[in-house]
Parts: sequence; C-alpha cells; structure tokens
Amino acid sequence: MYYIAMVTGLFESIAVIVDQHQPIVDKYYGEGKMLLVAQRLMNECDRVIKGWVEGWEEERDIKRKTFELLAFQRASQVSGAQKATIQLTAAESEEEASNAKEVDKIISEIAGLVGRWGLFRRFLLERLKANGEIPSPPSQKDGDELSTIDPNINTEDTVDETAGDGPEVAMVHAAASTGIFSKLTEEYYEPLELWHLRNSVEKAHRLSTIDRGSIPVTTTTPDDVFFILQTALSRLLSTASLPNVEKTIATVRHILEKDYAAVIRRKMDDVYRSSTGSAVGGQKNEKAQQETFITLLNDLDVSSSHMERLVKDLHSSPIIEQHFLQWEMDGVHEQLEGLLKLIPTFRAMLKSGLEELFNQIIRPKLRAILQDVYKDQTYLLDDDSYAAAESNDLVRKRFIKVGPDWHRPSADNQ
Repeated sequence: MYYIAMVTGLFESIAVIVDQHQPIVDKYYGEGKMLLVAQRLMNECDRVIKGWVEGWEEERDIKRKTFELLAFQRASQVSGAQKATIQLTAAESEEEASNAKEVDKIISEIAGLVGRWGLFRRFLLERLKANGEIPSPPSQKDGDELSTIDPNINTEDTVDETAGDGPEVAMVHAAASTGIFSKLTEEYYEPLELWHLRNSVEKAHRLSTIDRGSIPVTTTTPDDVFFILQTALSRLLSTASLPNVEKTIATVRHILEKDYAAVIRRKMDDVYRSSTGSAVGGQKNEKAQQETFITLLNDLDVSSSHMERLVKDLHSSPIIEQHFLQWEMDGVHEQLEGLLKLIPTFRAMLKSGLEELFNQIIRPKLRAILQDVYKDQTYLLDDDSYAAAESNDLVRKRFIKVGPDWHRPSADNQ
C-alpha cells in the first residue's frame, strides 16, 4: 500500500497548511483569501498526483489486467445455471483463485486511493466554504501572485444545486485530481469490483453445500454471497463518490437478481427434472429431492432477512458520515434503500416455490391422509356416541401417527 501511504501523506500535509494558515490569511488579507492559497497548493498537488497515478498504473499493469479479465468474462459468458454446475479442474480453480485475490487487492487499493481523495475533498469544501463573493485574483503585474483556477482544466463533473455553487466547489471540481480519481473509479474500480462480485457469486453457487447445522437448514450460498456483498458495499462507500455509488449499486442489484436469485430458482426447477430412479431407490430419491427443494426455499427466505439486516447495518455505518458531505448522504441512503427492492423478488420466488411444493408434494399426500384419518367416522351421533368419540379421539391420534412423516422431506436426515 505504498501509493496509499504517499497520497495520504500529501493530503495531510496540505490539510495542515490550510488549517494552520487560514486564520492568519483571513486576518491580514481578508476573509476568503485562503482560497487563493489553496488553489496554488492544489496546482502542485495535481502535478504530483498525476505522476503517482501514472506510476501506479504502470507498476500494476492495470490496463492490461482489466482488459484481459473483462474480455475473458465476455467470451466465457454462459447462463448462471450452467456456471453453477460446471466443475473446474484443479488448474482452473487455482487460476481463478489467484485472479480473484489479485483483483481484490487491486480494488482495495483503488478504493483506498479514491477514499483519501474523498476525505481531502470534504475537508477543503468544509474549511474553505465562502461567506461572500469569489475573491478577486491578484494583479498580474506582480511576479509571485497566486494562480487562479485554470479554465482549461477539463472535467465532466457537475456541481449539484444542493451542494451550493461556491468558489470552493468550483476550485475542487476544476482540480485535475478530481478527473484523475474519477477515471480510477470509472475505468478500473467499477468494472473490477463488479467482476469480483459476479465471480464470487458464481463460485458460491458452484461450491454450495447443505449446512445442516443452520436453522432453518440452508445451503452455504446465502451466507457466502452476503458476506462478500457486505465487503463490496463497505468498500464502495469508502470511495466517497456518490456517482460511483449510484452506478455500482444499480449493477449490483442486477447481479443479485440474475446471477443469484435466478440461479436458485433454476436449481429448484432442476430438482424434479431428473428421473426418480429405479423402483427400489425411487422413494429414497424422492425424499432427497424434497429435501433439496425445501433447502433452496429456505435460501430464498434467508436471503430476504440477510438483505434487510445488511441494508440496516450500512445505513448506520460510520463510513457514510465520515466520507460524504451532508447533502450527499441522502443520496447514499436512497441508493442503499434501493437494494431492498430485491426482497419482493426473493419473496415472489419463495411464494411460487411454496405453491409448487404444496400442489405437487403435500396436497396429494394430504388427500390420502385425510381419507385414512376420517375413515369410518360419522357425524350422526347421539349423546353416548359423541362422548365415546370424544374420549377415543381417533381422528387426532391417527393424524399424529402419520404426522411426523408426511410433511418432512427425509426422516433419515432430521
């Protein structure tokens, strides 16, 4: 993390200068004049940052790695259900793990770099907030006057109306560093973070096993996926970039819907597509299928509660308050709230699966059970017959007798 340490040191040094000299400059040169000093400091900062980022790109060979990963992903795109069942060779698994670790390290480094800029940006905007008009630039006849904002600096960023269009905002948005760090997020962080998330979800499906120690019984997929999701979203928030949050979360929702929930739904559909086996092993195979189907239903149910808990934890995370401006926080919370739209998707799939379970498995058995339970029962009773029926309670006893097995997927696994 050499580059993160260097960037941190640079921004801290400038922050110390602004913090220590602002009262003196405001006292002797007038309120708001510190902005001109900050502009000169930012010019030098931009020059240094540009050199460091170019060196980082070359040292990490980031352009080639990003291109190769995304090209490979596009070339190998198959349906989520197919990927979830593909068994990789040992060499392929090792290569995949190596790529994932390397990408995780790179995106953590990018998030660290961009996050330091976000904190520094927030400091400048809050400390240099002007109370009056934009300070007039010093006369050009003096040889050592402070430079003003360079009008030739190209930036695609726009100033949000809620942020206020003050001189400090214009200075920060015109700084070359703004474009440099925006490029890091758009060209490298966003595609690599999404690649890493998609790859991790596919791996979680592929390595999924039933966790019999959990209550209710689920596969390992929900816990694995939501742990990875929490890490990715926390890292995303640490970038302190609202546009980055908006774009990335929109794609995250798509990934969870298509590569996570839809794959679970397809697995449920595949449970009963296979043959039931021979006559000898048919009953045992049917119980195994029922267990698998119900376990996948539990995955969807648990996913809803995991999503609610994750969004709640992120809403209360100190990362948001530390990295974003006051007017940006509402936008961040709104984006996080959008993740809750996945919960109706999970529950709709769960409801569909429960209806299928009842219609295909429970209802046929329940009809036969009720016929057996109410066998030889009559509703035309005198007082003595009613008392005897109430004492014997045959219906309840018969139902209890068959109850432990008719609704369970596999008695051997309880």
